[in-house]
Amino acid sequence: QFLEALVRVGVRRFAKGNDTRQAATAVQTLVERTRLGEDAVGVRRSLQERLFTEEGCLVCRENRGMLEALFERYKKLYPYPGRSHQGLTYGAWLQLLNDIGASETGISSRDFGFAFAVGKEHCVDDLMSFCHMELSWPEFLAALGAVVQLQEGFEQDSFADMLSDFFSEQLMEAHGKQLASCRRENARLGEQNPSYLPVLELVARVFTEADVDQSGTLTAPEFRRCFSQQSVQENMRDLGLEVSDVNVLFQQFDRDGSGEVTLDELSEAFVKMKVRMRGLERAVSFFRRTFAEKAKRDSGLLSLDEFKAVFSHEKATKKLQSMGVGVEDLQELFEDVAADYPIELSADQLVSAFLRMHDPTRRAERGLSFLRRLFKEADLDGNGTLSRSETKQAFCTERATLKIRRLQLPVPEWLDIFDECDLNEDNALSWEELRDGVGALWYNSLPVQPRHGKPAPQRITPDLSQRRTWGRTGRNSPPGRPKISVKT
Repeated sequence: QFLEALVRVGVRRFAKGNDTRQAATAVQTLVERTRLGEDAVGVRRSLQERLFTEEGCLVCRENRGMLEALFERYKKLYPYPGRSHQGLTYGAWLQLLNDIGASETGISSRDFGFAFAVGKEHCVDDLMSFCHMELSWPEFLAALGAVVQLQEGFEQDSFADMLSDFFSEQLMEAHGKQLASCRRENARLGEQNPSYLPVLELVARVFTEADVDQSGTLTAPEFRRCFSQQSVQENMRDLGLEVSDVNVLFQQFDRDGSGEVTLDELSEAFVKMKVRMRGLERAVSFFRRTFAEKAKRDSGLLSLDEFKAVFSHEKATKKLQSMGVGVEDLQELFEDVAADYPIELSADQLVSAFLRMHDPTRRAERGLSFLRRLFKEADLDGNGTLSRSETKQAFCTERATLKIRRLQLPVPEWLDIFDECDLNEDNALSWEELRDGVGALWYNSLPVQPRHGKPAPQRITPDLSQRRTWGRTGRNSPPGRPKISVKT
């Protein structure tokens, strides 16, 4: 657009009758008469004559560690889409100069962009890339030199001394601020536990390899292609992570349903997975070891009946209980496995199901699964409903209370549940009525927070629009939203 405007002005001013065939001559005349850009060329030439000297190189070398740290840190700010960490963008450059208070050193804020341009090594034929909008490492050093040269009171003979003072005073202060910020960020991700750092480094490397279109996000096919590789899964397993079912894993990470995940989302998800794996490594190792001993040699699989027989054995259950996997947990695992793999399963599928059980975002689902088992046990006549006394006998027990508290879910007052969820007032509670009432309570008790600037996912609340009049238990709640009391 700039070049087009230049041509139009030249043609309008110096071409006879606005003849566009004289455009080249007209533009040449415009440049010669206005001396357009000569001052910028002079500044660039003067900078290079002073910076690219032995003394200038020594100043940069003395401060190289600090300068490299600043460059690496600031180039992560405000990246262009799909170009994370490729170069230092203009927005990041402005942020750096503002952080160091460059305007207080004698350079006008109007010259911030000029210093960026002077530091660039332009290629006039490069029209399609982002290179002209980013500073490489050598260009970054040149742009910093331009900041010094554009200061008020600049003395040519003192360039090296002024550059050294600028590095050791203004830039060192910015470096200190960024170190403090970096420490806070790393602390959030668990810097104090060094075991997280290899996980983050591996995720970053795999993400970069998978993001072939440099969009800054991974789609499901890109994610599946990289994380299905045997070498990647082995590396993850060495770090104490289980990545067997990549399709399920992507769905867990893509909480907003956009079909894409960013590096930040992926890093946070794997760190949380690492946290969840604490205390589960021994159980996972036991599952794998026992499975390998009993599985068919040719296929490495166990049938569903064989799986239940192996891990229902007294010796196996005692071993698992010593690792914190109780009988209720094992029964829940059997049900999940039977639902997903009704014929046979592999060790990876078993471990994946076990880890899904311990996903904190599935607490409400696990609680409802447990209630479903209790409901079936209490429904002795098999009519699909529970009376008030059967409800009390099934749920008002220490077993139910302890299990629900272990899942960190609120324990309802079960007789209030019966009164408020008996929709058709037949003095009998069906599983659907119980599920909807308790599900509303539990799903809405889970914290829901926005992720990386995205809106928070909508809560899952069962349809309660058919609820009857609420005055029966002394409450006056409006239809559609139960007010269920909870044990404290």
